[in-house]
Amino acid sequence: MPRRTLLALASVIVLSTNVPAVAQLLPGGPGLPTLPSAGLPALPDATGRLDRIEGAARRLTPELLAAARLDRLRDLVRAQPRRLDIDELGQPVVRGEVLAVSPDPASLDAARAAGFTVLRSQTDPELGVALVALAPPKGVDVRKAVARLRQTDPSGTYDYNHIYLDAGGAAPAPVAAAPSGEGAAIKVGLLDTGVDARHAAFAGVRVEQRAFAGSTRASVHGTATAALIGAGKGGQILVADVYGDGKAGGSASAIVAALGWMAASRAPVVNISLVGPPNAALAAAVRALSARGCLLVAAVGNDGPPRRRSIRPPIPA
Repeated sequence: MPRRTLLALASVIVLSTNVPAVAQLLPGGPGLPTLPSAGLPALPDATGRLDRIEGAARRLTPELLAAARLDRLRDLVRAQPRRLDIDELGQPVVRGEVLAVSPDPASLDAARAAGFTVLRSQTDPELGVALVALAPPKGVDVRKAVARLRQTDPSGTYDYNHIYLDAGGAAPAPVAAAPSGEGAAIKVGLLDTGVDARHAAFAGVRVEQRAFAGSTRASVHGTATAALIGAGKGGQILVADVYGDGKAGGSASAIVAALGWMAASRAPVVNISLVGPPNAALAAAVRALSARGCLLVAAVGNDGPPRRRSIRPPIPA
């Protein structure tokens, strides 16, 4: 049975179980009026049945949330089979690309000798992080390509160009006009989609946007996140649109470039509204930006862990 169907079935069972509702009243307060019975048939051992269902729901909910996210990722890859692929854990990646993180000349020579070619390179002087995108030899998929480079050059750092998704739900709440005059004027960075800078929430706030995946495209999620952050009247929000209208928006290489802009702009605080796996290129950029004294705040996502975790993801072996 599909996991989504199982979750829906559990909800129906819970709602249909004939268990009396208990109201919490303040001491000394008036009682509630007696309501007529709904006339539902009595079920044997209703309380025990409910306890078992709730226990199963607590055990399955994290698994179902993770499964729902994997379904979303698979749909994304199916929609763009020529541009996207998956890693060994089912996470979406840019097809036919391996990222070499700050490789030395010897590492690049070894990669070329193994049949890899350089697609492009980007170096950020502010972060001190260089990325070189390598194309695998013909007929070698990206999973085998990453494994081959790590085996050929154990001292080098190679990873996928992972794709990161936004941390919000499918139907974000409407954007409310926030009082921009409250609080001190500050500079805040945001990695998300584009923002509708004409919205009333940004009255008196300077919104500067830059695209890192095609052209900037505003969305409700990006606009709502920027409005919640606020910058105070006279403040500034630096919006790095890592999605834009690009076919492979939200890539690790785009995020690293956006973090380089945050470093060059001296943003003291940066919010990252993205969800995805650990990535060596992203980890290197985050460490470099954190070392400059920048505070990075990242969402764990709707299916993320319930406890706080470090912004610094581990580098895969």
